[in-house]
Amino acid sequence: MWKPKPEEPCYTMKVVSDLLELHPQTIRNYEKLGFIKPLRTEGNMRLFSSRDMEYLKEIVTYRNMGINLAGIEVIIKLLRQVEELKEQLEYYKKTVSESVDLYSIPDTSKV
Repeated sequence: MWKPKPEEPCYTMKVVSDLLELHPQTIRNYEKLGFIKPLRTEGNMRLFSSRDMEYLKEIVTYRNMGINLAGIEVIIKLLRQVEELKEQLEYYKKTVSESVDLYSIPDTSKV
């Protein structure tokens, strides 16, 4: 069964609104605040990714916990920074591992 990649935009405003039970204006407001960045088609229609949907679910959870939008903005920025740092860490781990493999000298004394 086909499953979109997390960053692949494929959901319309109507679908997102129905699935998450959010008013379209609320979703547009969250976009205006920079919480999500849906892709725009040539006709200027918004297309949301699975990742956008996850961010919206998180926002709803925080709102239900009583956190205001300014607090949510801080939380989301920090979570995105953590994601970026994890990606950088994986990149550096891979780079170091490749460098170690490249520069390691085989132990010929045991031959």
